[in-house]
Amino acid sequence: MPLRVLEIGPGTGTFADSCLDFYKNYDLNMYRNCEYTFCEISPQLAEQCEQTMRQNHKQLLDEGRIKIYNGSIMDFDRKIDGSCFVVGLEILDNMPHDRLFTTNRQSI
Repeated sequence: MPLRVLEIGPGTGTFADSCLDFYKNYDLNMYRNCEYTFCEISPQLAEQCEQTMRQNHKQLLDEGRIKIYNGSIMDFDRKIDGSCFVVGLEILDNMPHDRLFTTNRQSI
């Protein structure tokens, strides 16, 4: 069964690059058969992500095993067959879990 990943908000693709490098070095068969899909809303970051993938994982990109969708995850309508890992590291990182809120007018 191939490894399938959907990464939401990959930025420049650093996590994917490291993840794919791991498989390239330790499980070449898994690497050659994986499918990695990016969903990036920023056109500039989607372009940087594609450049990173083209530089480091050109064969997977050329074979269509790496796909880059430039748009919102809310508009993502591509079907991914089978089981899939969903990664959203930057999404979780930017959630308001580390912000302070107060009801009085003083700032914290």
